[in-house]
Amino acid sequence: MDNIAELGHGATAYELAGDGPLIVLVHGLTTPSFVWDALLPLLHAGGYSTLRYDLYGRGGSDAGHAVYDAALYTRQLFDLLDHLEITNPVPICGYSMGGGIVACATASHPSRVSSLILLAPTGFKTALDDAWRMLRTPVLGPAYMSLFGGTQIRRSALAEARELGLTSNIGELQAAATRKPGFLRAVRKSLIEGPMAGLEGVHAKISNTHIPVLAIWGRQDLVIPIDGKDVLARLNPQAQQIVIDDAQHALAYTHEARVSQEILSFLGRGVSG
Repeated sequence: MDNIAELGHGATAYELAGDGPLIVLVHGLTTPSFVWDALLPLLHAGGYSTLRYDLYGRGGSDAGHAVYDAALYTRQLFDLLDHLEITNPVPICGYSMGGGIVACATASHPSRVSSLILLAPTGFKTALDDAWRMLRTPVLGPAYMSLFGGTQIRRSALAEARELGLTSNIGELQAAATRKPGFLRAVRKSLIEGPMAGLEGVHAKISNTHIPVLAIWGRQDLVIPIDGKDVLARLNPQAQQIVIDDAQHALAYTHEARVSQEILSFLGRGVSG
């Protein structure tokens, strides 16, 4: 992405594309904004424009020494909207950790969000909980991440691409993304400090705002267990929830047709404000 916004915690790379009402897209823990490559053309064909950007420490955005918590990511989102002079409430969509980010952003600034879309969102229990416990140790955690984190993430990305039979180059892009200076630190600190779990209160607050919510889950997801669906239903009974039976965690780029269909249907009911 060629566009750069100088925000409060450094440069943020972003792309604004398409025509029509805007949807803001927030990526997850390890994969920068190219994770949306498969979905974007379908949203554009459905009559929407999109704003996607790289979180701090990923892609073309700066990697500082800030606390990588929900407050940082919420500030980045709304700083970027302010930079672009986007003041009207807009739909925001988050994938994986991006789902945790947009939930926190919605709870803290409900007047700026017209609807909330969650794709396999963090916020409840994740399969990364054990890694979180190990990586949070002051000496062992940073050393392990520095020595082995990049290799593990690269191997995992390439193995997933082979397993899923992906024809795109997203596995190679994911592997290359790990070599960005500051990437491993941002990932480790996000696992420890970020909106990965414990967001029950956030979702209860969102329920009280009556902002429309769509959550899409993969039944075969081994990263974000489908159990989160039941927790969300208890916290926000008004939320619309969809389960894609044969989808894993990569549903944003393996099931983009179904995901876009559900998003466009949700927004097309007039819930986007």
